[in-house]
Amino acid sequence: MVSMDNKLEKYIQNNLDELDRKKPDPIVLTRILQQMQAKEKNKPGGILVSFRTIRWAAACILTTALGIAIWQFQKQPRPIADVKKEVTTRQEVKQPDNDTVKHTGLNAVDEALVARKSALMAEMKNKKLAVFADFNKIESAAGRLAAVSSAAACKNQDNDVVNALLQILDNDPNTNVRLAALDGLASFYREDYTRKKLLTSLKKQTSPVVQIALIGLLTRMRTSGILTELEKMVHDENTEKAVKDCAYSGILQMRS
Repeated sequence: MVSMDNKLEKYIQNNLDELDRKKPDPIVLTRILQQMQAKEKNKPGGILVSFRTIRWAAACILTTALGIAIWQFQKQPRPIADVKKEVTTRQEVKQPDNDTVKHTGLNAVDEALVARKSALMAEMKNKKLAVFADFNKIESAAGRLAAVSSAAACKNQDNDVVNALLQILDNDPNTNVRLAALDGLASFYREDYTRKKLLTSLKKQTSPVVQIALIGLLTRMRTSGILTELEKMVHDENTEKAVKDCAYSGILQMRS
């Protein structure tokens, strides 16, 4: 009995040329291709790592290793000889005494302040002398106004500035210059000497503008004796009406 395998083999050998010329059914071929594509899709994909990521990872590892090496190096004990040498060097550098430095610095500051004060006083004295000496020689009112401003800015030593300004207030022919002198005298209103002199000057003034300005200043300073002078001015027939009104207002202010 001839086996099935022998029959199939014999059939293939006898019909080999015919089998080579036959093509498979297109439906079968299509099914095979679809199965192959499905298998390709189901294959697991690999993980792609870029070169830049690899480079950063290598840099991080190198930095970490370097930090560990430095830390280990710092933990190592220093040689005893180096430590002794450093201590000896520090001891050799002698620090200056704080009290000596402070005392020397304060003395220098005090000396500088004294010298500066002396120079300033000398400058102010020279300035006042120049202003007072040349004031009567100044012909223009503008020049005298500038001189009055310079004198008022000076320090009042022994009432020299106040006396100079009072002379201008009582004698200068220009009303604006006298008002400027009065404005300069207002800077020294806290001094009793200045108040008494201003009250005396009020009796000498003839210009209504200067009288009104003086009344206002003496009233604000509440100068002793101003009330009596204001009452005299109110009852004086020769007093200008504007000055009388200002004097009467000053009386009410002093009595309030």
